[in-house]
Amino acid sequence: MKTSVSNRPPFIGIRILKLIYASELFDDVYGDLHEIFIDRIEEKGLVYARFYFWLDVFMSVRNYGLRKKIKVTQNNSFAMFKNYFKITMRNIAGDKMYSALNIMGLALGIAAFIFILQYVSYEKSYDKFHSNVDNIYRVRYMVYRSGDLNIDCAAAVPRVGPFMKEKMPEVVDFARAFPMEGVFAKDQI
Repeated sequence: MKTSVSNRPPFIGIRILKLIYASELFDDVYGDLHEIFIDRIEEKGLVYARFYFWLDVFMSVRNYGLRKKIKVTQNNSFAMFKNYFKITMRNIAGDKMYSALNIMGLALGIAAFIFILQYVSYEKSYDKFHSNVDNIYRVRYMVYRSGDLNIDCAAAVPRVGPFMKEKMPEVVDFARAFPMEGVFAKDQI
């Protein structure tokens, strides 16, 4: 239905809506109020519709969440943190057992995180002190008998190192590792 000039909502009411709402929301709010205005004209007449349009405009002033956003130039974060601190202290003082359990749980969680982080860091740093860490490989000695793994050891057969250096030009040098029990290293100064 096309509205004539006399069937339009009051111009000043529309201007007030533009002042109240941000530009993104004005079209939605005005569209809804305009539809309601047209329905009221058809039901009860133009005077009734205009009166209730004004009432809707003044009632929409209460919608604080939809108003235009005012830029705040003052940063008041210190007062906010002070208020959070007060509330926290009141909650701790009010329910000491619950607060103690929460603080202990937080401390245990942080401690577990630090231990896991330390362990992962240690595991990832294996042999990183070598200058050619990208060119170091480990040959493992694994013996299978009837499809089952019997021996899995880092100490390969002694002849493997010289054989690999002799047959593979990519191998520059080798070192052997032997499991030894009861051997201790001591610095001689």
